[in-house]
Amino acid sequence: MAPSQRSAEEFSLETPILNDPQRRHYAVLLAMLEDALREIEALAAGTAPAGRLTPMASDISAEAAKAIARECAGLRERVYALADVVGASAQPASASRRVYAALISSVIHLEDSTAKKLAAYGPVDPSVKRLLDPPIRELHDRLSALAAQVNPAAGRRA
Repeated sequence: MAPSQRSAEEFSLETPILNDPQRRHYAVLLAMLEDALREIEALAAGTAPAGRLTPMASDISAEAAKAIARECAGLRERVYALADVVGASAQPASASRRVYAALISSVIHLEDSTAKKLAAYGPVDPSVKRLLDPPIRELHDRLSALAAQVNPAAGRRA
């Protein structure tokens, strides 16, 4: 039987001994893998969202998309079987935490995109500081303000 077709019972005969932080690590890892498989399936099926700056090319054949879908289904079964083995239970995802994380990640990328930081890639023309830094700062400030509104640690929700 192919590895992606094994049942949970065949996956492991023993239960590993994990402490709570180790179990949480596996729970986070397996949830991340589940999310990645969902994204891979959407990309292969041509249903992933695209933007004006990131149009999605339809460069996966129908045959390859079917193969990807089959393998993702098998991989998902393995992820769920492993979750059963390590005792990882479903944890509701927090929309505010995900929004906050995406905002903070964007803020950090903007901080790395000022003329001063771009010097790490080579000489920076003065026009970059004059023309690009102001809109980069504006985006930074607006995203930072939004992050402060949805910060789950502050107990506030948008």
